[in-house]
Amino acid sequence: MSVVWGLGDEATAAAVVAAHEAAVDSALGYLGAQACHVRRGHGGVDVISANGFVAAAFRHRTSRAGDPTLHSHVLVSNMAQGSDGRWTALDTRDLYTHGRTAGFVYQAVLRHELAQSLGLLFEEMERGYADVAGVPKELRVAFSTRRGQILAAMEAHGATSAKAASAAALSTRAPKTEHVTEAELRRPWVEAARPFGWSPADLTRFVRTPGLVIEDEDIPGRLTESDATFTRRDVVRAVAQAATQGASLGDIEERTDAFLRAELAIELSPGRWTTPEILELERSAVARAEAGRSRGAGLASAESLARAFHARPSMGTDQAGAVEALCTSGHGVQILIGPAGTGKTFSLDAARAAWEASGYRVTGTALAARAAAELAAEAGIASVTADRLLAGLASGRARLDEASVLVIDEAGMLGARRLAALVGEATQAGAKVVLCGDPKQLPEVDASGLFAALADRLGYVTLTENHRQRDPQERAALADLRAGRAALAVEALERHGRVVTTDNAVQLREAMVADWYSSRRAGDEALMLASRRSVVADLNQAARDLLLAEGALGPEVLTVGELSFAVGDEVMAHHNDYRLGLLNSDTGAVIGGGQAGLSVRVGGARVVEIPLDYIEAGHLSHGYATTIHKAQGRSVDRVFVLGDDSFSTESGYTALTRGRHANAVYLVSAHRDDGHGLAPELDPVVAFARALGRSSAKTAAIDHLGPQAPIPARPGPAREAPVLEVGP
Repeated sequence: MSVVWGLGDEATAAAVVAAHEAAVDSALGYLGAQACHVRRGHGGVDVISANGFVAAAFRHRTSRAGDPTLHSHVLVSNMAQGSDGRWTALDTRDLYTHGRTAGFVYQAVLRHELAQSLGLLFEEMERGYADVAGVPKELRVAFSTRRGQILAAMEAHGATSAKAASAAALSTRAPKTEHVTEAELRRPWVEAARPFGWSPADLTRFVRTPGLVIEDEDIPGRLTESDATFTRRDVVRAVAQAATQGASLGDIEERTDAFLRAELAIELSPGRWTTPEILELERSAVARAEAGRSRGAGLASAESLARAFHARPSMGTDQAGAVEALCTSGHGVQILIGPAGTGKTFSLDAARAAWEASGYRVTGTALAARAAAELAAEAGIASVTADRLLAGLASGRARLDEASVLVIDEAGMLGARRLAALVGEATQAGAKVVLCGDPKQLPEVDASGLFAALADRLGYVTLTENHRQRDPQERAALADLRAGRAALAVEALERHGRVVTTDNAVQLREAMVADWYSSRRAGDEALMLASRRSVVADLNQAARDLLLAEGALGPEVLTVGELSFAVGDEVMAHHNDYRLGLLNSDTGAVIGGGQAGLSVRVGGARVVEIPLDYIEAGHLSHGYATTIHKAQGRSVDRVFVLGDDSFSTESGYTALTRGRHANAVYLVSAHRDDGHGLAPELDPVVAFARALGRSSAKTAAIDHLGPQAPIPARPGPAREAPVLEVGP
């Protein structure tokens, strides 16, 4: 939009400004209706509506780098007249809550106004906005100098959050250019655009009043794709984003309220809704699980248990108690929570042996093929992915009955729809279901929280002894992190030499790769972790450069795009290919190759011939570093974690529990050259500790139900016996 304004003729520029002003007014109108409140009563406990903001808007034409960037700053005074006539300070909490949604409203109204006045068309939506169709991407990038400066500052300080972006924008801004006419601004813009051979006259235009076309049936899927519940502002965002070609604020508000009044939205508690589909599948799963509390499912004989324990003399007390509880309770649905390093699969192996010796067929499943394969390899339970099992049950190729035990591994990563379907299929067939997981590790991507909701209602068996981390001080720090004591955990790790800081991101990554290489040379199995794929790619390249420089790799055998592969290179697969015998997250070492592909030794023994088309599709990378999601379930000797402010309790706990001997975190330290230091958002040491205190766990819809909701009252957690520790 700013490129069209900056390079357009006088009439085009005026129309863009008018559209921008109308969109700003609509965004403020939305905030005025939803977030303009004052507080009353003792301690300000009563929140009442106010009559509108006292504000001043300042329209700016450029970024600090001088690029065409039409935008407005709106300064809102911290006072408003309440509906009772008194002038007092604002209750600003809702301004922060609704700020992002106001941005979606602005973008939708802007598209609507530009379609009406200039007939502009728009590309597909991305994070709430859509670029003007026909403006070359290269030209947009050329006029985004300021964005590059901000990203560079964030990169230098290892920061990624929105707060860090704001702080970086402040710390890197140049002085304003005063008293420059619009004509003086436009001349260099026109010159800068000339090599691209483009002008707004080249745009395809279709003057119209865009209609807001979105059916009620299309909205629930958008709202519950990643969360089980939603608020009114979530609906506003969904409707605004669905309006690719734009919509007025009135249309957005009307469509939002019409949906919330319709039968496809169920209000769980004041201001929070879900859909009938989500609520029914959660209620059904809970009801089925509770109904099978004492029906004698999966009962193993005392003799089979004794033999299983005798064959595993290293089994701990908590593991033996958990296995006994799973095999003797008779509950149709039972939950095993296994914190990182507590030997969950070892325990499941013993339970499998007892069940099979008692005549049961034990089947396993997990969200990822890699997790299913590990369950099969380490616990001896024949396993497939959840999608494959559900498809098999639907077609009749797979079956469950009263002689079956279904083990669902990493159940916390299964979305509510898959988990409820599996529980429903198994309980209807009379099988015993064991849900295994850890709500303190990475959560599901899809809408869920169902695993935690079931654990809360049914009680659970838990493993308690960390067998993975050898260092008692590190075990204690990780226990603090899991319990929500993030500040204590970071302090303990720092005292124990597990936190490394340097002055900038480049030095930090060099130090991290050097430490990884030293560990590798000492014979340790070492792995680097980061939260973002782009950073992982950089670490992999740096690691490979160091290996080449040290002569640790053999001859190069294949180059695909920017990636080269040599004999000895460690690689990782990123796509399931059952024909090849490759699973997502499989790792191996290159032993040969050529123009047809690579020969890779996977798992230390099996050789897989990986064809060129698999590699060209981007399904293979170097494997010296990986994302935290890819590392869940892995154990190595030493782990090196590149920390930043995007972490959460769950991602931090998952990352810092992968290493047996040591887990170190690497952070960029704040510069103090100016005597003032950086804002906390740009001090990654502070930001990392704060981020680890933030949970990314999801909540089931039924956990938001008010007392008036038509669902049976929640029972207290049932206690298992015998077991070391039970209950929420």
